[in-house]
Amino acid sequence: MRPPARFGALNFEGDLVTQFLEKPQIGEGWINGGFMCFEPQVFDYLNGDDDSLEADALEQLAVDRKLSAFRHGAFWQCMDTLRDVRLLDGLWRDGEAPWKVWS
Repeated sequence: MRPPARFGALNFEGDLVTQFLEKPQIGEGWINGGFMCFEPQVFDYLNGDDDSLEADALEQLAVDRKLSAFRHGAFWQCMDTLRDVRLLDGLWRDGEAPWKVWS
């Protein structure tokens, strides 16, 4: 899978994230879908209001081998833009929504 540049990319060793790259321009593999849980120590990786959670904290947490993730292998689609909404709406309307697992 080639993630769009609007997502952060993850490299894994087992469930351990070995590298986090915020919005790489070229890449393949797993993307960061944006659902995160943190221990309070994450603030040790942020120096102030100008620091970025993704570009500063997550990248360093991966280097320090303190970042883990769940790999979701089923259907996933963001809904960040009007284009995304229309795509998902169309799948639902046409009865092709892969997330609908009930009848």
